[in-house]
Amino acid sequence: MTASANAFDRVSDASNPVWPVQTLPIAGHHPAGDGCPVSPETAMKIPKSFTQPHAPGNATACASLKRDASRVIRRLANDLGLRPREFTVRERRQRRQQADVYALHTDTLYLQIAHAPQQSAARMSFRTCRGRDDYTGGRDNAVCLQSIGSPEGYASLVATLRVVAGRRG
Repeated sequence: MTASANAFDRVSDASNPVWPVQTLPIAGHHPAGDGCPVSPETAMKIPKSFTQPHAPGNATACASLKRDASRVIRRLANDLGLRPREFTVRERRQRRQQADVYALHTDTLYLQIAHAPQQSAARMSFRTCRGRDDYTGGRDNAVCLQSIGSPEGYASLVATLRVVAGRRG
């Protein structure tokens, strides 16, 4: 195979049949890097900690929110095809709103999940940025959590994030 071809571009011959595989433009790859496509056709299950009011005094609820936010962010990073060195998962606390904020930060994309005590549910938003030192970036774009619960909504979010991040499908 040439350097520009990938595993899905191979042509079958009589001795080694290779079945054509159609990959979605929004498919990511397993962290192992084996080239196996991950299909984000399934909807993302919205964690209960995102839909329940946030109780900062409850250590169990805070740990659950942290675990669930990290899982959602890592799944998005995986479906975007990001390698572990291409992104950072950060956690911080906004003092003014007393919100717990979890963020996926790449060189061109900043996605955050924030949950404040006065909110009934978590909020997700994304924006552009210039490098990992840029915390202000472009304009915030809100994401409706219920929309990523459907396969079409999740696929649309991943496709939009790919464009914002400057990644090709």
